[in-house]
Amino acid sequence: MNIEDCKSFLNYRPLKVGKAALVEKSKGKFSLLYDNRVWMNYNTVTHWQAADFLVEYNQAAGRVIVTGLGVGCFASMLCNNPNVKEVIVYEKFQDVIDLFYLLAEESGLQTKKLKIKCMDANEIKDEVAHSMCLLHHENNTVNEIFESVRHIANNNSVNFLWFWPATQKYLEYVGEKMLPINTNTFQQWSTSLNIKNFPIQVDEKIISDIISVKENNLKLVTYNSERLLMYEQKYKLKNFSQRFMKTSKE
Repeated sequence: MNIEDCKSFLNYRPLKVGKAALVEKSKGKFSLLYDNRVWMNYNTVTHWQAADFLVEYNQAAGRVIVTGLGVGCFASMLCNNPNVKEVIVYEKFQDVIDLFYLLAEESGLQTKKLKIKCMDANEIKDEVAHSMCLLHHENNTVNEIFESVRHIANNNSVNFLWFWPATQKYLEYVGEKMLPINTNTFQQWSTSLNIKNFPIQVDEKIISDIISVKENNLKLVTYNSERLLMYEQKYKLKNFSQRFMKTSKE
C-alpha cells in the first residue's frame, strides 16, 4: 500500500454505545471517547492517523495480533490486506467493540477474518503469529509505552513486531541527532530499545515507508500544524516540530 491509500475503510458518524462515543468535534474530525475521556482521534480529511500505520500494514502477513481497537482504522485496513489471513484484536472495552461492529456493518466492511477479544493487552500471553502490532498506547507516556511493549513482546512469539508510535519516535531520533534515515541509523536506534522481535536490521521497504510517513508529515504541516504540535505537546518534546522541519528539508 502507498501512503496515499492509507485510510480507514469505515464511514464515521456521531455514535454512542454505552460508555463509548464517537464525536465529531469539527467537520471530518472525530474523537473516540470512553467514559468522557478521549482515547483516539481520527481526521477523515487528511487521514494522517492511518498514514502512521504504513509500515505495519505493509509488513503484516498471515496471522496478525493487534492491541487496541480505537476507532477501528487499522483493523479495517487489515481486513482488506490480501496478505493477511487472520486478524486478532485485543480491546479492553466491550462498548468500543460494539461501536466498531455497528460502524463496520454500516460501512459494508467484510470482517470474516477478524476476531476481537475483550481483554487488556498487557495480559496477552502465549500468542503465536507472524505479526504483532501494538497500538493501545494512546494515553501513555513514552516510558510507559516502552515498558508495555517489552512486557507483551516477552510473553508472546511473533516474527515481526511494531508499535505505535515507533515510526514517529525513530523520526524524532534522527531529527534530534541530525542523522539520515537509513538502515544503519535505524539499527542504532532499534538496538537501543532492547525489544524482543522488534526489527534491528530492516530492508529498504521499511525505510522507504518511513520516509513516506515523514514526507506526509511535511505535507500536513503546510495544511495543518496539529500533527507535529500534538506530538510536541503530548510527549514534551522540546522544539520537536522545529527540529523536524529543519531536518526534513535537508
